[in-house]
Amino acid sequence: MKRLNKFKSKNINNLTIFQRDDSKSSFWYGCFNINGKELVKSSESKNKRQSIKTLEDWCKSLVFKVQNNLPITNNTIENCLEQYLDDVKNSVQIESSTKRDIKNRFNRLRECKPLMKLNVSKCKTHHIRDTYLVWKLKQKSNRGKEYRGATVKGELITISGFMTWCVEKGLRQNRLEGLINLLSKDLRQQSTSRATFNRNEYDKLLKVSREEFKTGYSERIRFNRERLHYFIIFMCGTGLRVDECMSLHFDDIRPVDRGHQYKHDDERYYLKIDVRTSKVKRNRPVTGLSSSYFAFKRLIKLYKINNIDISGNIWKVQSFRTGLNALLNSSGLKTTVIGGRELTRDSKSFRSFYIISRIQQGVPHNVIANNCGNSTAMIDKHYSIYQQMDDMLDMLIQTDRSKQSKLKLVE
Repeated sequence: MKRLNKFKSKNINNLTIFQRDDSKSSFWYGCFNINGKELVKSSESKNKRQSIKTLEDWCKSLVFKVQNNLPITNNTIENCLEQYLDDVKNSVQIESSTKRDIKNRFNRLRECKPLMKLNVSKCKTHHIRDTYLVWKLKQKSNRGKEYRGATVKGELITISGFMTWCVEKGLRQNRLEGLINLLSKDLRQQSTSRATFNRNEYDKLLKVSREEFKTGYSERIRFNRERLHYFIIFMCGTGLRVDECMSLHFDDIRPVDRGHQYKHDDERYYLKIDVRTSKVKRNRPVTGLSSSYFAFKRLIKLYKINNIDISGNIWKVQSFRTGLNALLNSSGLKTTVIGGRELTRDSKSFRSFYIISRIQQGVPHNVIANNCGNSTAMIDKHYSIYQQMDDMLDMLIQTDRSKQSKLKLVE
């Protein structure tokens, strides 16, 4: 392409501004040398003064990208992703659990090649629909089942967060909002596939757990099973999120014994816990019930018997997933069918058990919400249904008793 009327920018080194020597365009163009590359861009204007400003702003944006290790050409999602994940990793404003979720989600999203090839500056909502959503709704999970609405919703939120970062980095002009609305109403409102426990099921789980840690064929297996047993009780007595519980250290927990004047265990014994890792607030204070108090005390005793140091992380493992799944399967509680749907249980089910149990005990929702790091609206929306079901059952029982009483009077 031959160049006419070319001149050097007074404000930006290595920027040459010119017009084309052909009939294809009468716009002014800029040629900028940066990082060993010669980049050319149209100002899309015939006005010389306006074109100079547009092209100098373009050069400034390229310099900014180089300074921040961002790609200066072909800004696809794939090319920008590593820098985004590095920024997420180094951020002090994002909790570790959220960082882990973002990384895991993008590990899955990398499999959607059409999504990864989208240009971040030109990407619109319909591009996400035609690439990611079409691809995702055709996929099957590891268990051979369709992904649930909550999974897709979480990934759409992650994509939206990435696009917001792109705006902050000058890679695009506008945020990409309304992605969740791409989902149908049924998928947006789809209920969880995770089940909780009722009291009988919880008692059964503990009974099986107790039998298994007493009858393990090796000392190591008995130790692991007993520690898992205390983890279950601790979770159900605190309402902590799994990552909050797993990150606790001994110096985060203070057992409290209020003395003999308190006759009931839940009045006398409790735990004061400072949650060091939380998705809502660092060092969030939590009060654990007496069951968690005794579980914690017995865990310490177990460690002392096995000459394990009583410092640092209280669980000393990264996950109980394998042992818990084995226990749930052996007790017949891993899955349950409700309303024709097969629901599963895992360690997150213990938090739900805590919340529902407290609701059924008549504890005010704001007290439960404060202890769990939730809003009362979330408690009302997701858990109050269980109390409503109990109230309805009580009403039916009372009605049935009333009818039987009247029948006896007639007889």
